[in-house]
Amino acid sequence: EAIHLYNICIDLNIDIATPIIIHVDNQALIAMSKNPVQMSKSKHYAIKLSFLREQVEKGFVKLEYLGTDEMPADLLTEPLGKIKTAKFFKRLFGTTENL
Repeated sequence: EAIHLYNICIDLNIDIATPIIIHVDNQALIAMSKNPVQMSKSKHYAIKLSFLREQVEKGFVKLEYLGTDEMPADLLTEPLGKIKTAKFFKRLFGTTENL
């Protein structure tokens, strides 16, 4: 998805800095993206992983760990309590006004 959004921005003459930083809460995925050794438990997504590893090696994408409790995407994907909603809303939009 990040690559498609990058290509759309290029088509619209919007400069996007690379590498594109993708926050993930899976440390095993980060390790597998850097190490080409295939584990038996990762065979089910080997094609996606090989594409991701290729993009990391090219320097186009960079994976960074962000703990599960710190994932701002949860604001859009999960029901959250008032405190977490305010925290992520402020991180994404810069304000908690009108919450």
